[in-house]
Formats: sequence, structure tokens, C-alpha cells
Amino acid sequence: MAGRIESVNSINRDRNSSTAFTSDPRVRIARKNADQRKRRTIMFSAVLTPMLICFILVFTLSIQSKAGADHEVYKYYTSVEVASGDTLWTIADKYMGEGSFDKREYIEEVKQLNHMYGDDITAGEYLVVPFYSADMR
Repeated sequence: MAGRIESVNSINRDRNSSTAFTSDPRVRIARKNADQRKRRTIMFSAVLTPMLICFILVFTLSIQSKAGADHEVYKYYTSVEVASGDTLWTIADKYMGEGSFDKREYIEEVKQLNHMYGDDITAGEYLVVPFYSADMR
């Protein structure tokens, strides 16, 4: 029995001497503060990393969009005679160019410019249509 008590005492002594099992409040507070710092660092990294990735992505996309807009495009108007078989869609195909807007928006603009309420056009009539060019005229 004395041997058993002695081994339990040695285990308790080992626990007390190690920093893992201490009753010293200063050591426990220091360990607790270190754990809190570690958690804060992990949380900060978990929040900061996605924000940094988003910032880099937005910055990269804005540079790419500025690079694509290096040349200015000017808007002009011309009068077009409607040929047999023409529709507003075929006229839009000819004069719309490679704008960044929808063909339906272009057709609506043509209809507004010519005070049209429907989509019907007839051969021989003239329409004012916008067109776009990089050349200043």
C-alpha cells in the first residue's frame, strides 16, 4: 500500500511540476491570455483573408475594364433608306456595331428617334439610326 501511495504522490508531483497541470494562478492566466491571443489571430486571419482576396479581385477587374476602354467611341446619326426585306433587326445588325448594350435597346432608340410606335417599316422610307465609331468625324 505504501508503494501505491508513493506512486500516486509521484504522479501528483509530476503533474504539479509540469505546466499542463498547475495551480499557480499566474501560469493559468498567462496560458489563458496566450490561448485568447491565438484565437484572436486565427479569427483575424479568417476575416482578413477573404476580404483581401475580394479586394484583389475587384482591383484586378477594374484594371481589366479600364484596359478594355482605352479607345473612345463616338455616337453619330445617319439617315438610312429601308430596302425591301429590311427589318429593324437587320438594320440594327448593320449599324449597331459592337456596343455594350442590347439589340432591343438599340431598336427602341431607333423607334424613338423616328417617332415609331410599332415595328413595321416599309421599303423606300428613311430612318434616322445611330451608329458608333472610334473615329472622330
